[in-house]
Amino acid sequence: MPNDLITLSADGKLLSGQTLGDLEAGDTFSVILDGKQLVGGAEAATILGHGRTFLKHSLQLNLCQFEPQADGTCRLSYQVTS
Repeated sequence: MPNDLITLSADGKLLSGQTLGDLEAGDTFSVILDGKQLVGGAEAATILGHGRTFLKHSLQLNLCQFEPQADGTCRLSYQVTS
């Protein structure tokens, strides 16, 4: 899947595109880290927690800062709004 686009939520969940397991040697891909979405999930560890007890209730979050870093990462700051 050369030059495919993969979109990830801020907590690393796949929003669109193929999984990395579908890549073969020589393939290239781009990643968009969508800092405005948190998906969560009971089966995977996320910034929301781990396992089926990751949250006792839903949280509303506001993205306050999205700062690309020189090392290719992004610094994200969220504020819990409810």
